[in-house]
Amino acid sequence: MRAAHPVMLDLTRSGGSGVRIERLRTTPGHFVEYHPLDALVSVATGKPRLVDLITGEGTRRLVILPGHVHVIPAGASVTVRLLGEAENVVTALSPGLLARVGGDGMHLRPTFGADAPLLKELVLALERSGTEAETRRRHVDHLAIALASQLVQEFGIEQPRPAPRARRNGPLVEAVAEYIDTHLDQQLTLSELAGKAHLSVFSFARRFRTVVGLPPHQYVLKRRVERAKALLVESEVGIAEVALRCGFGDQSSFSTAFRRFTRQTPTGYRDSHRNHVPSG
Repeated sequence: MRAAHPVMLDLTRSGGSGVRIERLRTTPGHFVEYHPLDALVSVATGKPRLVDLITGEGTRRLVILPGHVHVIPAGASVTVRLLGEAENVVTALSPGLLARVGGDGMHLRPTFGADAPLLKELVLALERSGTEAETRRRHVDHLAIALASQLVQEFGIEQPRPAPRARRNGPLVEAVAEYIDTHLDQQLTLSELAGKAHLSVFSFARRFRTVVGLPPHQYVLKRRVERAKALLVESEVGIAEVALRCGFGDQSSFSTAFRRFTRQTPTGYRDSHRNHVPSG
């Protein structure tokens, strides 16, 4: 008996995330055929089971445990014969979303039964968020981008790019670093920064680290703390105002980041450095 691949619940109504998701249950003895137009990421839930994976290279028998991750690229042809009841949370990622984070030359490596904890958690978090109110759609969008980015990092195969284009990326990345320095008080997203460099999120993050020496989020955080240090010593503004001027969402997140870089609280840093300023 054959079961066609089920139609998935469309989450694009929750902010245009480019991800669809559904929890699927299939009884033993069924053949599930995959010919997806979108890339699929499936997380096994329920009980352990045996499956026969049937591809162009032959048939393999696999033991699938709860939490195992399957990746099926768009356009792949895969058939799975279920020897035990199967339950999965399946997500479909649109080509546009994958191109946004990985570039047009990004391909995925087909995988079954992988141990990929972060991918698993992102899929399950996306499933939970997809059932929440419309006001959570921004959260769904962020999770979708995080899922696509992690998928590309773990299972992406990037086609080589021409050398001349790669050489031009250096100045563009340096220009983005300058943009960050002049917009530290604003919300800076990885997608926005990658767009200014005319690169995919995946390529930008890798190139930025090569050129600047830090991942983008670490560079932003470091520059914000450096600006905060100057404001604490050179101005009289309160801690909460310093946090806002440096782009932190609230005083608590500012204090946490500041202690991480300086091992001091903002107040302690201000007091210790003002005490060491020589009198005129």
